[in-house]
Amino acid sequence: MSLFHVVSYLNSDRDLALAFETAAEHLHPGGLFLFDFWYGPAVLSQKPEIRVKRLSDHDCAITRIAEPELRSDEDIVDVNYSLFIEDKASAVISRLQETHSMRYLFLPELQALAGHWFEPLDTHAWLSDEPPDTTTWSAVATMVRR
Repeated sequence: MSLFHVVSYLNSDRDLALAFETAAEHLHPGGLFLFDFWYGPAVLSQKPEIRVKRLSDHDCAITRIAEPELRSDEDIVDVNYSLFIEDKASAVISRLQETHSMRYLFLPELQALAGHWFEPLDTHAWLSDEPPDTTTWSAVATMVRR
């Protein structure tokens, strides 16, 4: 299993093929490899957007701002995160920044990159029995080791 969009963090074909090869090395023929990923048709249909999330408890307040940049020529979204962490006791606010470069994938591309080691079994929208569609950013694939 490889969850939490680990596969989408692999931005090059080479890295993705190496991940499939590594998974295959750890499975017997007939073994299952399950992973989730960002589904390309949905990403391009819905387009990434700025999102703000706020969390708070009695000690601190956290605000996370995600500002995505679509690099459609590379099938990548750079998600630029800014986190503001307020210590409520001291009123001090710390700021952290990081960028997550996330590759969105298409089913034929996955099959081509994994095909040497795996046979596709099934692909679903996250937490659904339905196939992914243009409203489903998160998809889950199950492949069988050859």
